[in-house]
Order: sequence, then structure tokens, then C-alpha cells
Amino acid sequence: MKISIKLLESDAEVSRQIFEAIKKQISSAILASKTGIVSEIKTLIVKSLMSEPEYQSLKSGVLRAELGIQDVTTVDDIVNKLSETVELVDTPITVSSKGGLKGGFKLVAIESETISGLISDTNAFVNDDIRGYKLPWLEWLLLRGGEKIIQNHEVEFGSSPYSRSGMAIMKESSSSWRVPPQFAGSKSNNWTTRALSKIDNDIRDIIISNIEKNL
Repeated sequence: MKISIKLLESDAEVSRQIFEAIKKQISSAILASKTGIVSEIKTLIVKSLMSEPEYQSLKSGVLRAELGIQDVTTVDDIVNKLSETVELVDTPITVSSKGGLKGGFKLVAIESETISGLISDTNAFVNDDIRGYKLPWLEWLLLRGGEKIIQNHEVEFGSSPYSRSGMAIMKESSSSWRVPPQFAGSKSNNWTTRALSKIDNDIRDIIISNIEKNL
């Protein structure tokens, strides 16, 4: 007995229908995975920021002394707020005319706009109510690079009743103060960008593992 099958649709139409079915399955998997992806990446970003030398220095080292950070819990608050910027932005999945799929979502985290807003956060400043000024420590650290910030002053290490951190004071000098060069950051190269650049593969693994679980 011979059986013959005649396809009523063209090869292109069959291919389109297959990709449409795959698109539906992938869209459903992405929707089911979003919460887990965002949660795991937030945790990963916190760990990465905390593993950088800037974090330890802000908590108990040279940066805390030179920037005069009194309450170190503000550093952790900034780290948490940076992690909270993680977002998955939907981009509709489409079937291309030549076959194949494109789209899904875009991962957004710690963008330039986020930094611009965060450097205005209350915890991104050191307040000196006695002398009546506010020092934008986060802006200096992330964006001001190696530029001179406080003219005719330098840091003198040691305990002092006039020190906010208890570790150093700023005194008049013929030189000018800037962020220590090993920590100095610019828009494209700072504490946050360096931390994120080290976890690209981990972020990819988180995305893949969560989606695979829901396929």
C-alpha cells in the first residue's frame, strides 16, 4: 500500500506556523520567568557591588575617611537602590519574513538616568549641619573622575573631634583634593560599571536557567 500526503500550505507557510507555535511557547516561558530573573539579578548586583574595593573603602577605609561618611548604613542603602533599578522591558516577539524569531525583553539596570537621579538622593550626600554644607559624595565618586574638587585643601588622617567619620579632617593646603585615583570614576568607568562588567556571564546564566525551567 502506498500512502501519499499532499501539503496544502507552502513550505514558507508551514515554517511560519511552526515559528508561531514556538513564539507562543517562548512568550509564555518569559512571562513565567520574569519575577525569578529580576529577583536573582538584584541579589547578584548587590553582591557584585559589595565585592568591589569601593564598597569596603566606603564602609571602613580611605573613602569613608576622605569623604567624611558618618553613617555607613547610607552606603548599603545606595547599594540596595542601585539593585532596585533592575527591570525587564518587554519587546514583542515577532516572526521575521525570512524565518526565525526576534524580540523578547531587554534587561535594564543602573542606566545613566538612574545614576543622575540617585546622586540627588538624601543618602548620596554627607551633611555638615554645623558648618552648613552638603557634600555629594556619590556624584564625586561615580562621575567626577580625577578632577580637582576642593581647591586648596587636603586630607589629614587621624582622630579629631571635628571629624565626621572620626578618621580624618580636611585642612587648608597649597594642593587640591580629589577622589583617590584608585577609586575615581567617570560616566563610562566607575564603581557600578566595573561591578556590572564582571557579572555578564552570570546574568546570562540566570536568564537562561529561569526560561528553560518554564519551557
